[in-house]
Amino acid sequence: MNAPKEQSPGLRDTITVMRAGLRGIYRSRLPQMSAALAFRTLFALIPMLVISIAAIGAFAEPDDVRTILNRAFDSAGISSIMVQDPIEPLTTNESEAATGVPSKISFKPVLKVPEHEPEPDLSVSEEEPVRLEAFITELVDRLMTIPFGAIGAVGVLTLIYAAISMLTEIERAFNQVYRAQVGRSWGRRITQYWTILTLGSILLFATFYVSEQFRGLGAGAAGSVVSVAITALLLLLAYTMIPNTRVHVRTAVVGAIIAAILWEVAKWGFRQYVGYSVSYAKIYGSLAILPLFMLWIYFTWLIVLFGMQVSYGLQYIASARKIIGEDDTPSLIDPASVIALLALIATRFNAGKTAHADRLADELGLPAATIDAMLDRLTRDGFLRAVDGGDDRYVLARPPEKINLTDAVDSIQSIADTIELDGRPWARPLQAIRDARHDALKGLSLAKVLGLDTPSGESA
Repeated sequence: MNAPKEQSPGLRDTITVMRAGLRGIYRSRLPQMSAALAFRTLFALIPMLVISIAAIGAFAEPDDVRTILNRAFDSAGISSIMVQDPIEPLTTNESEAATGVPSKISFKPVLKVPEHEPEPDLSVSEEEPVRLEAFITELVDRLMTIPFGAIGAVGVLTLIYAAISMLTEIERAFNQVYRAQVGRSWGRRITQYWTILTLGSILLFATFYVSEQFRGLGAGAAGSVVSVAITALLLLLAYTMIPNTRVHVRTAVVGAIIAAILWEVAKWGFRQYVGYSVSYAKIYGSLAILPLFMLWIYFTWLIVLFGMQVSYGLQYIASARKIIGEDDTPSLIDPASVIALLALIATRFNAGKTAHADRLADELGLPAATIDAMLDRLTRDGFLRAVDGGDDRYVLARPPEKINLTDAVDSIQSIADTIELDGRPWARPLQAIRDARHDALKGLSLAKVLGLDTPSGESA
């Protein structure tokens, strides 16, 4: 069976997938996964910074490291997170103006003595807003002065565990969006995660260095384009490297670009919200930085996962069309196609994997509705079994040598029959075709077709 060819997604498919993505956000549990990732990010931020500083510091001077980290904070929207504590005690005049009641009532005669009016103080001292960027920058400066020998072996292992646990949560979320098997060994995970943490930090340094060179040539729209390009590149690497499945590069590019553009728009909107909203500061004071930071991380992960869902939808367009009800392909079923369907499921079954309905539709080139009908019938007739909580995943319900192909074809024939043969002039040739197919499949099991049969296990 040939693997599906990687095709460039068209504009209509992209729009279809985005509509399906917006409609299927809650169906795919994106908000819940984004909340879990935001919570994990809060605890893994310092370990990730320590490892990134160690990786970048091996190739750059401390001042360059600070510059790149500040640039990364700005690109990540962290620099816009700040609060101004609005809770200030009212002065006496302000209190009287607000209530209309004098603060003190005196019945003694008052002799009015003209006083020299003091000159206005032109030096207005306003309290500086509390910035999250300043806190993290101070933390980075402190981390850069701490030798790793002072942390100790246990501390280093704890930092590495916190960073790797975050990447594990990211992989779990990406696999769930892409409906991939979660079967990557811990040896491969640790190797890949360490590569992402170290080489990813160096790549981040290189991309921001290049962006600084471009920013020197112009600002405004050019800077936004460079920021979108860098974000899309980093997302593309994440989309193609982290999921434990094959991701088409072309569809991942589209998803990464859409997510990068949405992220730039979200950063602008978040700046406006923080600039004009003082509700958090009124409630939390300077501690409002924490909920604002969590809120921004949550929206960031929601956008990242949405871009990945767009990539998945473009790669398996049948799933997106089914979500929004545009799967209008004729659902005529050739009963013999069940052989190819069972062969694909058996191949994955022998490899210890499950088969997803959308992937089967994509590989066979059949409408999703047709595949769903066939899978439902085969499950009812005992050929397949739906995996509990497997999100439309199926496995064989019996060994391949116990699956008779004639019985399987008859099972699908029961939902494909749309023409009455009795008393019709075309009944004889159609019945002859069916009889010939039965004769061709007589005594064949699924295992024999796949070359997996044994003399003792072949079904009659």
